[in-house]
Amino acid sequence: LKGIFTMVIKDQEQIVSEWMMFTFFAEQFDGENVPYSEEGKLEWHPVETIHQLPMAPGDYHILDYALKGSDIMYGTFIYTKDFELLSYRLDPS
Repeated sequence: LKGIFTMVIKDQEQIVSEWMMFTFFAEQFDGENVPYSEEGKLEWHPVETIHQLPMAPGDYHILDYALKGSDIMYGTFIYTKDFELLSYRLDPS
């Protein structure tokens, strides 16, 4: 486990959605990879190409820590309904 994050979607000052995201790091796995999920097609990517992938702005911060950090990171990301990042807070353990 590399991170535990709260994602908040706001419309003006009202919270319209909120969920938790748990981030894990793996260099290998046993078994078969699930080819598709509700969030899209799952694929392995070389580490050097991660920042070229389309994702929510806060996800870049999460992936940086997952790749470079040594402990668990905790954080909160606040977005608009259009996924514009309004603010974030990261707290390393």
